[in-house]
Amino acid sequence: MAAANTYIAKASGPTFWSAQGTGSRVDYICLPISAFPLVQKLEVWRRTAHEIQVIRSAVLRDRSPIFIRLAVPEFYPEQSSGADRWDYDAIAKAKATADRRHPFLTEIQRWRRQPEVQQEFAEKLQAADTDAVWDHLNAGVIQISKKHFSQQQQQQQRISDKTQALSKVSADKYKALVEAEPIPLQQFVNGKVSKQQLLRTVLRSWSAAAQSRCADRAYHKAQQADKRRHTTHLEVQIDQAKHEGNISAMWHFARQLAGTGLGPKRRRWAFRTTEFPTAQEWMDHLAQPGPRGGCSAKGLQIQQQQQRLQQQQQQHQQQLEQIEIQPSDETKEARLMLAAARVFREQQRQQQQLQQTPQQRLTTTFARWKAEVLVRQAMRLLKYHRERDEQQQQQQLQQTTTFRFQRIEQAVNDYDNMIFKLRKAKSRKQSPPWSVPSEIWQLLLFNEESQIAMDLQSLCHHIRATASTPRVWHHSMTAPIPKYNGKAGPASMRLINELDPIGRAWHAALWMNATPRRFYFAHAAKDHRREQAILQQRLLGWRLAAAGLNFVMTKFDIANAFPSPTFQALDEMVNRHLQPVEAALMRQRYHNGAMTIHTQDDTNVQLAIGSGVLQGDSTAAEQFTAVFNPTVASYIAQLSEEDITANLLLQDELTGDQVDPSTTTYADDLVTTATVQDAAHAVRQQQQQQLDTLLENNVQQVGLT
Repeated sequence: MAAANTYIAKASGPTFWSAQGTGSRVDYICLPISAFPLVQKLEVWRRTAHEIQVIRSAVLRDRSPIFIRLAVPEFYPEQSSGADRWDYDAIAKAKATADRRHPFLTEIQRWRRQPEVQQEFAEKLQAADTDAVWDHLNAGVIQISKKHFSQQQQQQQRISDKTQALSKVSADKYKALVEAEPIPLQQFVNGKVSKQQLLRTVLRSWSAAAQSRCADRAYHKAQQADKRRHTTHLEVQIDQAKHEGNISAMWHFARQLAGTGLGPKRRRWAFRTTEFPTAQEWMDHLAQPGPRGGCSAKGLQIQQQQQRLQQQQQQHQQQLEQIEIQPSDETKEARLMLAAARVFREQQRQQQQLQQTPQQRLTTTFARWKAEVLVRQAMRLLKYHRERDEQQQQQQLQQTTTFRFQRIEQAVNDYDNMIFKLRKAKSRKQSPPWSVPSEIWQLLLFNEESQIAMDLQSLCHHIRATASTPRVWHHSMTAPIPKYNGKAGPASMRLINELDPIGRAWHAALWMNATPRRFYFAHAAKDHRREQAILQQRLLGWRLAAAGLNFVMTKFDIANAFPSPTFQALDEMVNRHLQPVEAALMRQRYHNGAMTIHTQDDTNVQLAIGSGVLQGDSTAAEQFTAVFNPTVASYIAQLSEEDITANLLLQDELTGDQVDPSTTTYADDLVTTATVQDAAHAVRQQQQQQLDTLLENNVQQVGLT
């Protein structure tokens, strides 16, 4: 149970007043903790309660009128309990024990070593179709992994069959009591019913009441036995997890034993959402711009996008593989001159065979000499240009060879960084239905010389050669999480994207090549914590208060942060931080981003995002801050120019740079502290200097608000 009025200001405070008018807190509005998120409005009518309770009377009036509004759904859609799920405990045991992982790795190795499988994989590599290469590799891994590590989702039976049977008996006995013949006491007094009939009716009613009471007691005892059995089972599970060293499972069972309904990140397990948006509602909501809660999404046209991707791949392949050295214009001219000279010399030779006068022979000799000179000039010119063309061809071949070596080196670097990121991936992280968890890939890559590892290296080379990544890497299966913001429909949900773990690791490895700028005011970065930003603001406020200065602290939050930046802003950011080839690969991450949403009518809505990045991706936070922080830097500079925070400028002792400690950020949260004369001046300054307007003008340039 949860005392709901302790969480809501309007419903907290005294609820009972004595005749002297002294108030005290004696009433609590208690609800099941699973129903607490359903509360939309809660009020205690204190004025009415006070007027009633202070009246002196023989009976205490200690009740306070309450007003409570609950969001109760009209129906709950059926949830299938037979879905496949991964047995993470079995995967963890296989990673820890060689005997348990040997059968799985042996079957994978046997499958990849089959000649027909290797031939098919080689053909797909030559076809320059990255999607086909990944599908061939991933499909077999999924099939074999499900054979070894999948389990049928089974709900633990909290209520035994005996308890269910007793519940039905209790309901039947109570129904019999309700339907029992009423006792005709008044008719007996009036003499219309005999004493025997009255006693018979009383006996039947007493029997029905006694049977109902006995059935209720038996049902209650069975419930208590089920609760003890469930608690004992959880205690055994905790001891077993402790013996195996499985800390995650220990926390899982401990939360169930506590019965608070809270899971990791204080998310509620025992809560069933009351919002079930339809497919059309999701499409209409996500089609809105990012600041309004959407992501400019459109219906996914898979066929058109695949055709466009294939065209891009073909163009890139032609640029890389077709190396044809075309003769220069000078070489063509030399060849034409040589051909003309040879024709002219042949004509002169034929004319020599005819009888000619001395004058004609002189003219012929001069023409022959002229032709020979022309031929020698053409030969020298042709030789010169042939040597130059060979030189150019050699240089181009060297450049192509160097480029190919660089591409191979980049692919090897991508693979090494991908393995590094994959090994650091969080365990028990949900994956979409078309992929396997990261733990299975960690298990597969346990031996770096295995066939599956070499195939992944080939995939990395193929991605660099074709400048394209598998489209399924950018496609997510969404998981809606309630926001508890009091809104209805899709606006009350936060979509977390479940992405392929290999795709997440590969793009995280690619982002390791980026060189993002570090900002002194941004604390959502490596080696920084949220507490540092809070500490900086508190320390600044303490120093201003100690100096006798009034100050005002303004807090900002970016609306729907991650899905809001425009693709143009993201493109400019990626182009600044990555090399051209790597930037082209990274741009595919969000330009080809798509999501699948499962709706209440048992349909899947597939949408292509039109702005922002996918929340839940490994690079989403860093890419958002790389877009957001430069706008904050411009905002801070304008604050100093407007003389709002100019008196707070400091010099960094380490770098010697001038910094403004008045503003700090953590991801999409921003706080600005400014000195004021008094409270009224703070309001005027808020309006005159327009802090929010300055920030709005800067962040709107990248699509934020």
